[in-house]
Amino acid sequence: MPLAPVFPSALHPFESSQHATVALDELPFFTNSISTPAITPPPLSNLLRSSTSASQAVTERVAMPQPGDAFFGFRIVEELGHGTFARVFLAKQEALAGREVALKVTLRPTREPERIARLQHTNVVPVYSVHESAPVQIICMPYLGRRTLADALVGYRKRQVAAPGYSTRNALATRKGSSVAGSRSRSGFRLPADSGTHLAPPTPTGETALSLVGNSDAVLRIVSQLASGLAHAHERGVLHLDLKPANVLLADTGEPMLLDFNLSFAAFEESREVVGGTVPYMAPEQLLDLKTRGEGQVDARTDLYSLGVMTFELLTGKHPFPVTSRTLTEFDGLIADRLKGPPSLREIDPDIAPAVESIVNKLLAPKPEDRYQNAADLHEDLERQLADRPLQFAADRSIPERFGKWRRRNPKVLVAMLVAAALAAAGGTGAFAFSESEKRVAGEAETRARNLQDGMEAVRLDLTLPVNPKHRTRGMKQAMRLLSEYGLPTDPNWQSQAAFQRLPAAKRNELAGNVGELLVLLAQARWEEGKANDPQVAAADARLLGQLAEGCFGDSPPPLLARQRAEFEAVLAGRAVEAPESVESRTSRDYFLDGAALVAAGRFDGAQKPLERAIALQPNHATGHFLLAYCRYKLGLYDRAIERYETAAAFMPEDPRPAFYTGIALGLLNRAAAAEEAFTRALELDPKYGEAYRDRGIARMEQGEFREAESDLTAALENEAPRLQVLYLRANARDQLQDVAGAAEDRKAADALKPEQEGDFIARGFTRMASAPKEALADFDLALEKNPRSINALRNQLKVLADYLHDDKAALAVADRLLEIAPEYSPGRAIRALTLARLGRREEAHREVARCRAILEKQTTQKRDPWPLYRLACVYSITSKTEASDRAIAISLLKEACRAGFRDFSAIEKSEVLAPIRELPEFDRFLKAAKELAF
Repeated sequence: MPLAPVFPSALHPFESSQHATVALDELPFFTNSISTPAITPPPLSNLLRSSTSASQAVTERVAMPQPGDAFFGFRIVEELGHGTFARVFLAKQEALAGREVALKVTLRPTREPERIARLQHTNVVPVYSVHESAPVQIICMPYLGRRTLADALVGYRKRQVAAPGYSTRNALATRKGSSVAGSRSRSGFRLPADSGTHLAPPTPTGETALSLVGNSDAVLRIVSQLASGLAHAHERGVLHLDLKPANVLLADTGEPMLLDFNLSFAAFEESREVVGGTVPYMAPEQLLDLKTRGEGQVDARTDLYSLGVMTFELLTGKHPFPVTSRTLTEFDGLIADRLKGPPSLREIDPDIAPAVESIVNKLLAPKPEDRYQNAADLHEDLERQLADRPLQFAADRSIPERFGKWRRRNPKVLVAMLVAAALAAAGGTGAFAFSESEKRVAGEAETRARNLQDGMEAVRLDLTLPVNPKHRTRGMKQAMRLLSEYGLPTDPNWQSQAAFQRLPAAKRNELAGNVGELLVLLAQARWEEGKANDPQVAAADARLLGQLAEGCFGDSPPPLLARQRAEFEAVLAGRAVEAPESVESRTSRDYFLDGAALVAAGRFDGAQKPLERAIALQPNHATGHFLLAYCRYKLGLYDRAIERYETAAAFMPEDPRPAFYTGIALGLLNRAAAAEEAFTRALELDPKYGEAYRDRGIARMEQGEFREAESDLTAALENEAPRLQVLYLRANARDQLQDVAGAAEDRKAADALKPEQEGDFIARGFTRMASAPKEALADFDLALEKNPRSINALRNQLKVLADYLHDDKAALAVADRLLEIAPEYSPGRAIRALTLARLGRREEAHREVARCRAILEKQTTQKRDPWPLYRLACVYSITSKTEASDRAIAISLLKEACRAGFRDFSAIEKSEVLAPIRELPEFDRFLKAAKELAF
């Protein structure tokens, strides 16, 4: 029996690409959506459209899972929170080594996932996957911790009860041994400590979360990050509408993250349901919206008002409005409270700076037009206040405070200013010129640091992905350009430059880490590029880059640095590599660099764990996500890779590579139409993406669209896709179009080219399969010399051995080699089972069928590959020659294959291996029903 047609994507590795890209974490049933665990009871919401009795009726019919239960592939550990319609559980995902996740199980499915799918931001809790099983909706999220801002407020209030007069400020000062160090005076000045530095606010995690309330700088930092997350959401048309302390997670990694977009809606939708919320945090217009059943004008400024209420509460420990005297039935009183405006912050706490009070007052302005008009403006003012700069959007009237800010920004300028002032009295103007010069240098330093950070994403994948050498060279050139902005790699003292020294301490650390990471990746790329031709020179260059990187990480260099140094020094000394003392990776950057080095070396299986750890510590690590997806693609886990690439597309909406790689994986699952759509998406983002034209042409040939395929392959040649591969492919398309002269011309041109890449040999071998199968087999061997782990070359070898040379023993050996590389590659398992059946090894064949079924069960029905199921049916048809009971199983598997999308009815009707079951009456009934269903 001929094997299923190998999707021509298997001709070649499809590694070349035009753009750096990113990706996320993998789960079955993944959907591109963002959501949040409802760790506390839900708000008073949707009162005008739901009733408690209805929810109770649903609850009676559907039992929530309990600790210890197995539930949709998860093991429930404990309940984290619950509400009327939903509960949130800590669970372990059994399919992924029992990693901890948060499961939100709701008895009232919402449109939350599809709306929040637009959001990919550090300060928004992401969603791994969404599962639907009416009437239950399950949202799976990373477990990032269990403390919220509500916990911080509760802890603060408990301390006040236990110790009247307790304040965060005094507690922090006592801990530092001084009552004034780093604090703000009543006039708005901040008195510098003896060291000349300011008291840093605590990281809002663990025990220090309880010290957040009342710590002005720490609160502003939290609110600034939340404003950044809101700006991201609002720009994409998503309003939260239930902002409150319980819906802000204080992640264990330190970031505040927005939770529970259950009430969110798309601002651009013309029709919507009445908005709910949580009463103490509602804006006046949101209360009016409830009262009038949808006539309130809620918008992005409504979210900012709620954020203002939270800010007031975090600064003082008190709520700005009455929270217990009224319910939703007293709309007029609730609205009247807010229309009066908030009480004075500085009357509650005179140590709060005037500018901070101005920011909060602008947030809590009763009229939306008097508030911040967008979250980006709020974020800008908060960052200005934290950097001791004048506010831009809120009133900043305190002259003493503004002078204090200037003084802290320019501690060394004060004396120079006084001298210059004396000169100015005699007609000089030096003070003004000096101040302007300082500001210009500081601004240029921040711009340069931001440019390097923005540019890193564009080169990370080129440096780490084992692709066409020209793309790695491109990445190395771009990395050198970014580093040259700081005099690297020729200036080892680059950190003494003004471009570094003029940055705030936190930004200096961030820049040094980014530069160090870029140097480490560049060292690895230089080594991978040159070790085959001139290892001594490559090792010397890479060691120099590594030495420069060592000065960027302080006392905690990434463990990869030590391993690189040991390897490079061993090569230069001509001795075997001695592994350095093992150092455990600790940070997201450590794990990412570990994984990236393994990917660059082609060790895709080993790279998965460190990349997963990197993502767990930093859920928004773009390149880490994409590399994890790429590893799974290279290991033959195509359905799971697709989930990752689709996530990457959401993270990088303007980058074509996630769509491109999605198309490759779909093609290898024999889903040509879906692959064509993915390649089209890539071309919409980059009309000059030559490889995307090539692969869309392949997908169209699979569907019999040869004229369109010829056009795409011509465009691929015009846009610098690998020429030899495309010429062979276009020759095949022209054969189908009866263009004999054109096909001959393409083959002649291709034959004149020397194959160099793995994909070149696979392309040439593919064209020789039918006419010269032994020569085709030799081409695939040459491809394997270029890449011994090439799944594409091994797949095509299997096709030649099974379909053309009928060498089952050799095919079995290739299948074993393929599964050693990709043990969960279901097509390989199915082929191995079929080969064993042909060899008469029934029991072994059935064990292989069971392994293949276990892999396929991890796929959803929509994504399940039908070809392995078809082959498994053929296995049982063959073994039914000696065991009649196998016939029923064979027909059952054929039905399953057709339900999954198998449509090659010609193979079903004519394949000789199905002859033992074709005589059965139920076979005819099945085939007739399958054809009717398909057409």
